[in-house]
Amino acid sequence: MEININKKALIVSGLSLSLLAGCLDDPYHYPEEEVVPPPPSNTSKIYGPESDGTFALSVIDKDALQAPINTEGFVSQGNVSTSNISGQTQGNLNLRITESAAARLVAHSSNSANLDMDIADPATSTLQFALRVMDKPAVDQDIYLTTQREDGIDLGKVSLTSAVMAYTGAAPQTVKVPLSCFTDAGMDYSDTLAPFVLHSSSNLNVDIGDIRVVTNSVEEDHVLACHTASTLVKPDGDTNVSKMFVIDAPDGQGWASALYMDDGRQ
Repeated sequence: MEININKKALIVSGLSLSLLAGCLDDPYHYPEEEVVPPPPSNTSKIYGPESDGTFALSVIDKDALQAPINTEGFVSQGNVSTSNISGQTQGNLNLRITESAAARLVAHSSNSANLDMDIADPATSTLQFALRVMDKPAVDQDIYLTTQREDGIDLGKVSLTSAVMAYTGAAPQTVKVPLSCFTDAGMDYSDTLAPFVLHSSSNLNVDIGDIRVVTNSVEEDHVLACHTASTLVKPDGDTNVSKMFVIDAPDGQGWASALYMDDGRQ
């Protein structure tokens, strides 16, 4: 697909300027605006300063060895580690995955028993968390979310590769994923073991925190799709393939779904 950038209009459906801040290797400037609204009242906390300890975080390294994150927010296990960057109890964490190998971050029931999260309407709810991406991942990297009702059995798979690419170098953002992505795959939030499992197939350096379920939020701005696809953009007259990806093209992986120029036109 070729798009003439002289028109300064790349029209694709979806995300806002905040998704693209600092992420694209093109000649335009994207402001780094923090997009982390205060949690609304219709929130069920999974991890964060106001959490009640129902869920606990742990990491699973490349050799499938699991280690709990301690009360200060620190752990080091194999090729994955965390550190508390906010100084708060259950504060934001820096998550690092190294050695070009896979690892996971898991929020699971603290007592290892399944529980009812008491979500009134999962169909209108989203899983939300704060994310800041420090290093751009590889183009072919697989970064995604799942949930679990049974230990080690993942339900649903929502790719975050596009969002992580788009957020690289930007201010903290709020990632929003419909719970229907997981319930359609068999997740039952009245029978929950792990409502949040973040997977990465290779190196990752992100700040993450404030993990929660928000009801009546699926119509909010910038809620991710359960499945995305995209293709590369190559500007007219440019021998180099653009670093921007376009969502909803026939194949490939995407970074972002809209490009806004400095003059405000889309």
